[in-house]
Amino acid sequence: MDATATIKEAAGMAILKSSNKQPELALELLTRTVDALAAGQQLSTPAVEVPATPMQGSIIDIQA
Repeated sequence: MDATATIKEAAGMAILKSSNKQPELALELLTRTVDALAAGQQLSTPAVEVPATPMQGSIIDIQA
């Protein structure tokens, strides 16, 4: 297993075990970012746009 695959696997497991409500999106962001870095690209913007969603129990949810 090369270094890129090792990073993806370790970070992917951490994301999936976290309380993130969108683990698939977080894993996709990580995968695209690691692939771009492995290809030698300089990243100035995220590889994937992450939609902004209110956190459960936030002021927005409580007032709704």
